[in-house]
Amino acid sequence: MDGIPENAALGLTLATGGVLNIAFLVAIFVSNLPEGLASTYGMKSSGIGKKRILVTWSIALVLSTTLG
Repeated sequence: MDGIPENAALGLTLATGGVLNIAFLVAIFVSNLPEGLASTYGMKSSGIGKKRILVTWSIALVLSTTLG
């Protein structure tokens, strides 16, 4: 998954006692926003319902949070 390297960097920072930089968090969010919007648009235009899209993104969130 795309989010694993970012989550690994965040995890290593926290594991080594580092402080999370707000600019780093904002950069991750901003870089992932277009990907998420494009994927959501693609799913929506394929006829996938809003509920299924939300469930799909929720699963991706949980997986990238727990595995990253």
